[in-house]
Amino acid sequence: MVDALLQHALDRTIDYYPVGVLPTGTGKTIVAASIIRNFSDLNLPSLIVAPSVILLKQHQTTLADFVHADKFRLLQPHREMPGIAVRSANDTKDSVTFATCATVCRHFDKLTTTLVDRKLAIVWDEVHFGINGATGRVIHSLWSSKKALLMGLTATPSWHRLNKVVYRKDASELIETGVMASPVVRAIRTQSVLNARLSHGDIAKESLVKLARDERRNKLIVAEIQAGLHKGRFKRVLLFAIDIQHARTLNDALGKAGISSSVVDSKRTKESNDAAIAGFRQGKLNVLINVTKLAIG
Repeated sequence: MVDALLQHALDRTIDYYPVGVLPTGTGKTIVAASIIRNFSDLNLPSLIVAPSVILLKQHQTTLADFVHADKFRLLQPHREMPGIAVRSANDTKDSVTFATCATVCRHFDKLTTTLVDRKLAIVWDEVHFGINGATGRVIHSLWSSKKALLMGLTATPSWHRLNKVVYRKDASELIETGVMASPVVRAIRTQSVLNARLSHGDIAKESLVKLARDERRNKLIVAEIQAGLHKGRFKRVLLFAIDIQHARTLNDALGKAGISSSVVDSKRTKESNDAAIAGFRQGKLNVLINVTKLAIG
């Protein structure tokens, strides 16, 4: 995978940037660390971009474990939000900078002025996140101006005219080879009817919202979780809700059923979300319900 990404990224005659696809949990941070190590051999400073600080910290830990500590200078100028800082010409060590998508947008001017006559190697993790938004426009402008080499990593590729999947490992192949565990699929027959409308190759949210408001269907979900916990089929349950109202509805129903649960969503404070995640990890909660908050990293 690393060779395929590097080969395409270094070929400036192509009109796309390469994307590698791996299922979640199969080592994208290790792939990123290996790419950074290769870039250091080319004397290129590197920038790792990801949607969240939590994911960036995973990259930082993996990189520190994966390479010799004296070879890299890991720059993280800000306490909470990693910013952009590119090494000066007289630095003797390769530098790796970590930035969230939001930080890339905020510090775009600083990034472009620092890179006069220099190239930056960008590894964009969860590249599907924001590819068609402001972050995508900023990074694409750097890449198009030949000031940056660019490659993306994701488990869920999305279409964009400037990217191309050059390497893919499907979950089915990794399950067959023992890299991933075989999933146990359990279907709940709810009898609900989904009249799905498609949007950009996926089910439109308004179609799913009708399911979220189906009281009988929600009761069946809670009953299945309750039975699974009671019979020992489940130890902990990570539940993906359709929207915030759906998450709150399920959380209330689980509480009434005597099941400890909490919600992670964008309307709660960071402290509340962090406490819920910590409680789930520590086994204090049986169920953690989230709305698009735990789908990356």
